[in-house]
Amino acid sequence: MVAADSQQPIKIRVGCIPTVIGTYLPKILHEFEQAHTRQITFELHSVTTERVLRGLAAKTLDLGIAAVDGRQPGVLYHPLLKQPFIVVVAPNHPLAQRRRLTLTDLLPYEVLTYTPDLLIGQKVQRTLMRRGLGDQLNLTAVYPDEISIAGMVQSSSSTAVGLVADTLYLEAFDLVKIPVAVPEDLRVIYAMYQADNPQHAYLAELFNLFSQQRK
Repeated sequence: MVAADSQQPIKIRVGCIPTVIGTYLPKILHEFEQAHTRQITFELHSVTTERVLRGLAAKTLDLGIAAVDGRQPGVLYHPLLKQPFIVVVAPNHPLAQRRRLTLTDLLPYEVLTYTPDLLIGQKVQRTLMRRGLGDQLNLTAVYPDEISIAGMVQSSSSTAVGLVADTLYLEAFDLVKIPVAVPEDLRVIYAMYQADNPQHAYLAELFNLFSQQRK
């Protein structure tokens, strides 16, 4: 009985934001499992950035994949990819034919974006304040994700625009995507884990595999 238990694979609990869990992550985790047959298995949880951070702190997650702002002591980080920020508008919107925008181009319109209850919403607010636009834009910052922002822009009878990260959630909507001049690190997705995690050796090896995927 002891021998059988000793051969059970190690379970690594992964908390990942929904926009990455079905696209970037599966191929890499499958490759890692294939290289460690019967040694490692991954338990995936699709959760928000806030729940990823809480899970790492509580040690209910071993690996987190999320967009974070800042660093926590005792946590190791590895950048994976950037999700560019864009403006989304209806096809008949006055801005729909523009090839690129600045934040000041949005001044005449209602701007829909993330709630400051989210880390990404807080980062948007700080970016607007640094640009001197925090009090000038007609900002409605109450939305929890790209789906709700895009849905409101598409259904709005006004000339509302959405200021969002370009994620797979936007593909379901008939909207025009326009690049906007914001800091390119506004939304960076990181892999992260606690340095004292018992599976540190495997997680460090996984970080190396992440590095090999970067272009």
